[in-house]
Amino acid sequence: MVQVLLKRKVFYKSRYRSHWYRIAVDGTGVVSFDHHHCEECLHQTSKNGITTYSHKVLDARLVTPNGFSISIASEWIENPENDEYDKQDCERKAFTRLAAKLKKIYPRLPIIILADALYPYEGFFLRSAKPMDGPIWLLLKTVIYQQFGKRYWP
Repeated sequence: MVQVLLKRKVFYKSRYRSHWYRIAVDGTGVVSFDHHHCEECLHQTSKNGITTYSHKVLDARLVTPNGFSISIASEWIENPENDEYDKQDCERKAFTRLAAKLKKIYPRLPIIILADALYPYEGFFLRSAKPMDGPIWLLLKTVIYQQFGKRYWP
């Protein structure tokens, strides 16, 4: 459905600087349990020993200046095998898979990623630069280059 809307240029006027589509990426909880629900459940143990089981997803949403958003791709956040859940680590790994999925589904769509504070780290840019090469990195490269210099770009 989103591909049809993009093809019909429904969001054309909401592009950033008349070229790039804004794609917000963030993880969110879908459901949470106090018991082991299924084999795919994420688990997190608090400091007082209470274990919570949940399902979380990383969602990429096309957003417009008027506040409208629509999901264009999603990736389940998974626990590493036999390990405790760490949101930052899992969300970062899920983004690598999501970036490849976005590139496959929308190979020529000019996009800018809007992400929270989990993402500005060296590994994110080095791993993601290859699957998402192109206009997506224009703004990010400018900001990171000004902040850290040339050493972070292969």
